[in-house]
Amino acid sequence: MKRTAFLFLMAITVICFTTMSCSNDNDEVPFLMKQSTTSLMAKKDMPNWLAEKVSDLEKDAPPLALYKVYQCKWKSQTIYHIYYNFASCAMCNTFYADGTKIDWEKKADPDDFSKSSTDWKCIYVIEGSH
Repeated sequence: MKRTAFLFLMAITVICFTTMSCSNDNDEVPFLMKQSTTSLMAKKDMPNWLAEKVSDLEKDAPPLALYKVYQCKWKSQTIYHIYYNFASCAMCNTFYADGTKIDWEKKADPDDFSKSSTDWKCIYVIEGSH
């Protein structure tokens, strides 16, 4: 019985992951990104460092992985966030437009970011093999 329940839950999980897109009507993303709009961007239109990172993720995405690349504005700067469905921390992969990773512990205020970041857009989606 336990094995059947486990297999059923795994099947539902796979179906959910295969149907995901950048939509903002589900809870798979942190609360900041729920208000994002979908505006997919070609890699050629991304900053070079981000296009390279996306290409690397596409090559190495593990099965059932889901990456979503978001863009937003914070303190008049463009910010990029790479969401990963199996990440252990919510904002670890957040970068300034020049590719510098945001240091939440020493230099940036996550509370201010959560309150004042705006114009969230999902710009790219990477799904691992199913």
